[in-house]
Amino acid sequence: MAQNATNTIWRVRLFDGPVLESVDGDAIRRFRSHKVGALLAYLALHLDHPCPRETLCSALWPDDDDTKVVSNRLRVTLASLRQQMEPAGVPFGAVLDVSDPSRVRLRAETTWCDLVAFEEAWKAGRIAEAARLLRGPFLPGYFEEWALVEQARFELLRDELVGEALPEGAPEAPDLASALGTPTQRLPLYLTRFFGREVEQQQLQEQLTANRLVSLTGPGGIGKTRLAVEAVHRMPFASVFVSLAELPDPERLADAMLQAFFIAAPTDADPIQHLVEVLQRRAPLLLILDNVEHLLEPVATLSLRLLEVVPDLRLLITSRQRLDVPGEVVFSLHPLEPPPYATTPERLMEFPAIGLFLDRARNARPDFALTSRHTEAVVEICRRLEGMPLALELAAARVTAQSPIQIAEALSTNMMDLKSRQRGLSERHRSLRAAIQGSFDLLSEDLRRFFARLSVFQGGWTAEAARSVADCAEAEAFLEELVLHSLVAVREEETTGALRYSFLETLRQFAAEQLSEYEREQCTRRHSDYYLSVAAGVREDDIRTVVPLDAEYENLLLALDRGNESREEVFWRGLIGALIHAFLRGHHRIAVRWIDATADVVPDLSDLALRTQWRYAAWLILPDIGRLEETARIAEEMRADSEAHNDPVGVALALCIQGYVEENRGSRETAVQLQREALRQARTLQDASLVQVCLSHTSGMLHGYGVVLGRETEAGRAALQEAEALAREFRNLVPPHSRRISLAPSLLAVALMFQNKKQEAYTYFKETQRACIALGTTSELMYSFIYESEFAIEQGFYKQAALLYGAFLALQERMGYSLARAQSFRPDWIQQLCSVLEKQLGSETFSLLVRLGRQIPPTKFASEQLPYEAIVIGD
Repeated sequence: MAQNATNTIWRVRLFDGPVLESVDGDAIRRFRSHKVGALLAYLALHLDHPCPRETLCSALWPDDDDTKVVSNRLRVTLASLRQQMEPAGVPFGAVLDVSDPSRVRLRAETTWCDLVAFEEAWKAGRIAEAARLLRGPFLPGYFEEWALVEQARFELLRDELVGEALPEGAPEAPDLASALGTPTQRLPLYLTRFFGREVEQQQLQEQLTANRLVSLTGPGGIGKTRLAVEAVHRMPFASVFVSLAELPDPERLADAMLQAFFIAAPTDADPIQHLVEVLQRRAPLLLILDNVEHLLEPVATLSLRLLEVVPDLRLLITSRQRLDVPGEVVFSLHPLEPPPYATTPERLMEFPAIGLFLDRARNARPDFALTSRHTEAVVEICRRLEGMPLALELAAARVTAQSPIQIAEALSTNMMDLKSRQRGLSERHRSLRAAIQGSFDLLSEDLRRFFARLSVFQGGWTAEAARSVADCAEAEAFLEELVLHSLVAVREEETTGALRYSFLETLRQFAAEQLSEYEREQCTRRHSDYYLSVAAGVREDDIRTVVPLDAEYENLLLALDRGNESREEVFWRGLIGALIHAFLRGHHRIAVRWIDATADVVPDLSDLALRTQWRYAAWLILPDIGRLEETARIAEEMRADSEAHNDPVGVALALCIQGYVEENRGSRETAVQLQREALRQARTLQDASLVQVCLSHTSGMLHGYGVVLGRETEAGRAALQEAEALAREFRNLVPPHSRRISLAPSLLAVALMFQNKKQEAYTYFKETQRACIALGTTSELMYSFIYESEFAIEQGFYKQAALLYGAFLALQERMGYSLARAQSFRPDWIQQLCSVLEKQLGSETFSLLVRLGRQIPPTKFASEQLPYEAIVIGD
């Protein structure tokens, strides 16, 4: 079937694809889902042949027997493909023919396919043309049965093509030599498929085109050599690959480079001068110097000389460390992206880490397949190994003796045992430990010791933390060295602008192996003391004391675990700060574990202030997750303890908490009396922070009291007016950096709303949201969304109200917040809100909008006014 390009709209490439190219040259490699790419490939494979929908369903979802579900999936997938292939301006059906409702055809009139063109050239004996078309593996990363069959067929055809195209002793035709990559490109042969790195390949090619010296850096096992070869293989440069990994003698550097040209310098000649002469004759040329980290100084010196005397020479360096010379462009390589835990099976193959693992697993065990029982374990493997290509390959080789579940379990305890029995591998790639050892051996003794001590961190660290925990005055300089050696990564924090360091878990485990038991004990103690001290500095009146812990939550939890063993004073102060941080950031589920673990010990603490502060921090958490009776017990203990030790501040706080408890029990009059007495005592003490606490809770309590009394009654109106007055006083007292900046407008908004001052209340709800986003606080943000949802219903914005309800639920579930608290003074309030929305929108639309609202970033809602023109809401 000859293809006529006259009316072509799209070019589909299945070799090293699928790739969808427009006539303008724009290329699409990533599709909305793996199944969209698979559908395009299957239709292109059968170009111009009507494919029955049942056949398409079984080809794309072979393990699913529910025909109704699969048929719906096909409709959705086909619609997504049509959006890309028949955009605005392209008539419906011009590319995808569905005139027969039971079949789908990709039209040959408007679509060109490289596979079809290859078949035509191959059958017609146009060998050079066929070779140019067969420019990569068929559908790499696709493991559907029909794709595997075609992959095997084209691998055999490739061998046959090379044999027929280059008969023994025959001269190589220039176009064929270019198509097959020889002999102008002397590159290593890889028999395995290459996964992902499309963006990196393009960026590296752009750098090589624009610059003469490019260094591709990254830790051992990250895939530097493979990416270099794959990128250069697709470039028009004549190139020669020089492996320096096993070269121990820097004096033989020029000889090793000459050997890559199959040339030996005469015994009486200067090897460097001879190399210069060879390069001048061969230029223009791209020279790849692979694995030079152990030869940095001689490689840097020779590279600069060669670039100076050979103007048409380009150098690509692969190394764990940059050369650090003028004119060098550094391209840092990162691991492959692993999938998130929540990924659907249909999307798994979009992640190169998954594709690489499955491909190498099939190489080791041809009958291996990704089944539903394996999916979770395979995702866990890729995540544990953080997308490190060498580690994934070594783990995949284990499928001959272990199931994915067993491999994942083994990796949870020790990744360093990963190794290969394959022959032909370099020593540094035979095991994960060996790959890291090569970098470690290049460090000085002091740097090795520092690197090992960093293993006690979890989730990254700052230079200040490294200086304290590793007990190293040169921490900044040492971290810079480790970054240069690709053993540590560095990034700038978005919120603070501070530099934050981290390393891969594989590197952390290796570093931990280097610590002696004594050093580990000392580093662990310094780590715990450091982060507990940071947490002890948390104050509600200054949100700036909270921010440093945001990026350190993993380290903080680790410090609490370690500090809990001795329970010294620094532990208790750190724990109190950690509970306040958890309350502000919505980590209630995590915090409650520490409340439960320490509650029985608190009464025995010798320091009254610590006992009071712990009980106050526990009060912030427990009622939000529905544990009211424990809160009541804590309030009683706090009041009795404070009265016994003549602590008026503790007594006032205890009264405040008891009022809070009584309100939630329904004893509202008693609650108001307790709260007013707490506020009176706080004013007498002239304790600014205590006054703010009591003002906020008295105002909040009077909201509910006014509603219960009746908003139309004189007593109800008086309670609500008092709530408003106290809220305004509270708002005026809050200092500029207090976490209560978001609480004050929230209380005022509620007081105004219940007095039917809805528009003014709405203004303060939006102020609350903006303050919450700026401060990173959660509780008031959650409440503001549900109140705004109620306001949206009153304004007739039902879809927007459903979105806001979804945003409310997302925060409520993250915190583990008890919805009974939200309805303590308005029973069934939220259920009634949902009933109204379901009636107005219909159950299906309501559920869809709620799901969407869960996914919309809270910043979107906070920055927009109803009806949210910046948020797209479909019909």
